[in-house]
Amino acid sequence: MRTGLLLRASALSLVLWGVVQAYGQCTDSTTTLWYQTTVVRLNGNAVRLNGNSHMTGDYYNWWYPAVNVSFYFNSTFQGNSGWKRSINLGGAVDWGFTPTLQTYGPGQYYQSSAHDAFTPYCTYNGQNSFSAMCGTLGCIYPPPWNSWAYINILRPTRPDYAPTGHPVFYLGPGISYDGTYSNNTSLIAGNPNGAPETPQWVFAAGSQFGTLNCTTCNQPLFTATKRSASCLDYSVVLKTSYNGFLSDPFYMFINGPNNTEASTCPFWTPSTWNFTYPYSIGWVSLIYYTTDTLCALDGPMTNYDLNETFGAWYPDYTGEQWTPAAPEPGTAGSNGKWVDMMWYYESGHPPTPVNPVIGCWPNCGTVKVQHAVQTFRVGTQSQGGGVAVQQDIHQRFLDHGEHDGIVTPVPQ
Repeated sequence: MRTGLLLRASALSLVLWGVVQAYGQCTDSTTTLWYQTTVVRLNGNAVRLNGNSHMTGDYYNWWYPAVNVSFYFNSTFQGNSGWKRSINLGGAVDWGFTPTLQTYGPGQYYQSSAHDAFTPYCTYNGQNSFSAMCGTLGCIYPPPWNSWAYINILRPTRPDYAPTGHPVFYLGPGISYDGTYSNNTSLIAGNPNGAPETPQWVFAAGSQFGTLNCTTCNQPLFTATKRSASCLDYSVVLKTSYNGFLSDPFYMFINGPNNTEASTCPFWTPSTWNFTYPYSIGWVSLIYYTTDTLCALDGPMTNYDLNETFGAWYPDYTGEQWTPAAPEPGTAGSNGKWVDMMWYYESGHPPTPVNPVIGCWPNCGTVKVQHAVQTFRVGTQSQGGGVAVQQDIHQRFLDHGEHDGIVTPVPQ
């Protein structure tokens, strides 16, 4: 009977074929052809499929061992070597394929090998091969002599957030966190599936949206430098590379503050966005908002900081001398609401402010005094920091204040 051994990975086997009888000066009962096919994973991105033939015995150095190998990927023929002999009489021959995994991808890498030997000194039925000799003289097992081996390769699995990681939130340049929102997270490589190297992290897309504190490591820290363009826009695509064999992709959406929505005063019924009331010789207007992320359906942000800035102040009333408003930081609480407090109740700076009727807005007076462009930013109380979520005209009237010409979201 004829047998063969299927080899996985680097397992080795030697199978000998003995000649039944001596014949001339090319063989005797000790002359044996040894052969095997092996497969070894060389690194994360390559395997070596190798067929080996060599001779032993009294007449080993009268023969050129030979091998003829074929490579298959997922049962599809990829290439054949043709017969390859040892360089010297009595030597060994090794021949095979070294496929690149990134080129072929995951699957089965298989090699079949035919083994023989050739001699310049003896001829058997017009041929000078070891198999022809066996056919003439008889061997323990008749030819052909074949061996094979294969290895199944899986692509490395995708990276992911580390156990302590989480989706990231862009808060503006240089801001690491605000409340429960953080612009960085720990990532972790997926299963290497047999690749021996430490993974190298590769941006397949979105390198402008973040940085990694290391690129050849198992658990880098990702820091967002820009938010995505829209909700669930997976701007960042990361892969791990094992000597060039890439993992499945990991997609990251970079959320962030985006726009404001008008809210209502919790202290006044009927509810109103702008609650105006008399104070001292003048007025106070409380204007309420919530802030949405890029994904508005997630609901308003909660427990975060914000700040405001003003551009140049312009008069709307001839001879006005009102003191311009000073920018102040603020904080949104657990309900997500925040308020811009507009007011003027100073004396001695014309024109004299007017006490409004409580709750007059939107039917308050119409005499404008002064205005400036106002910008609200979320993510920090530091003036000018964070992400701009609203621009408007901070308009002061004799008896109240308004936000006019609101732009939200603000082009970044």
